[in-house]
Amino acid sequence: MTVERAKSVMVPADQRLVMHAIEQILREQALYRQTSINRDTSTVTTTITPGFPLLSTKLIVHLRTGADQTQVEVLTRSQWYVLGDMFNMYTGYIDQFLQALNTLLASP
Repeated sequence: MTVERAKSVMVPADQRLVMHAIEQILREQALYRQTSINRDTSTVTTTITPGFPLLSTKLIVHLRTGADQTQVEVLTRSQWYVLGDMFNMYTGYIDQFLQALNTLLASP
């Protein structure tokens, strides 16, 4: 059984700036591996590897442009053999990513 969690937020920034910030986060944090960026679809896919590689999780980010803002949709998808999320780890991965994104976008 695959565990999926998703969250969508609006950020008051241009999509180009948001994509640049996402790339910076993925470069600077060792938690993220095997990243692929599709600029045509504004989609970023990476693998979260929290120490033990067999427990890796896909993190997928979709960007959509709005009026002077960007919608950021973040989805986590566990491996097929994960039976549940009793420690709420997958929501935590999303929140951690969005916090890093908001921090980076807020910095001068």
